[in-house]
Amino acid sequence: MKSSAKDGITRREFVTSCATASLMLGLSPYLQGCASDSADALEGSETLFFNGDIYIDADQKVDNLLVRDGVVAGINVDPANHLRAQRVDLKGAAAYPGFNDSHVHLITMAVAGSILVPTPSREDPKQLEEDPLEIAKAVGAVCKDLAPGTPRMGHGFKLDDYDAWHLADLAEIDTLTGDQCPVMIADQLGHSYIVNSVALRMSGIDDLTPDPPGGVIVRENGKATGMLRETAGALVGNTAIFPRVPDAGVKPYAIQMLNLWASMGYTSIVDLMGGPMGRTMKPELCQELDQEGLLPLRINYA
Repeated sequence: MKSSAKDGITRREFVTSCATASLMLGLSPYLQGCASDSADALEGSETLFFNGDIYIDADQKVDNLLVRDGVVAGINVDPANHLRAQRVDLKGAAAYPGFNDSHVHLITMAVAGSILVPTPSREDPKQLEEDPLEIAKAVGAVCKDLAPGTPRMGHGFKLDDYDAWHLADLAEIDTLTGDQCPVMIADQLGHSYIVNSVALRMSGIDDLTPDPPGGVIVRENGKATGMLRETAGALVGNTAIFPRVPDAGVKPYAIQMLNLWASMGYTSIVDLMGGPMGRTMKPELCQELDQEGLLPLRINYA
């Protein structure tokens, strides 16, 4: 359930008190039959929300909402029958059933984040570096201290013409990133990628490799230049990059991303666990988080 604060309670305070994961759109039919408004029904810890616009679906509002042990237990209850319940005065704020985000890439962001080399612009540290060579230089400085075969990523480049990437540009990227680590640098939109020769070689991309459906391997004189457009990125991501990323490194980033979405009122998501640059299937990691009590929302994955 999500709260919109005016002068009093904040959304975070509301979410913490209400155990948001139990509240979602479509609860209305269930709620109308679940209220047990008697003193005898009191079990466990109760919280009573009141004095606000409390929505149970897109249209219907109720006077109060009772939560017991993190689960919605009643609506429009008699407060006199729940004297031991913690009272939460919404002070006129609005509270909503939890939101569902039907298209996210949080696990992919966590996987990529665990191997990402930050490259803020030197001119404005609040902005991403847009020059791919400057990004490659930063990534290469990290790669020289890593074991051979350890993947690293960069992010943020922008070009006027993505197809005008030449073999000479690949040679510069190789000089900057070395010959040990596969490197993938994503553009600002995350739909075009520059890779080094190590990544191309580890992925088996050569002069005869066909363009995949929905993607382009940019070439010069028939040779791959290291610029991969759209789904061509998965040729490298699925072989040289993501399979080499350990879950232990991904876990803290996944927790951070999932908690961020939960803090915005989402109680469930549909995670694509992948994108044009490859699949990042980590359902076992999500199950592990659930077993450890660290999963703040429900996850469906595609």
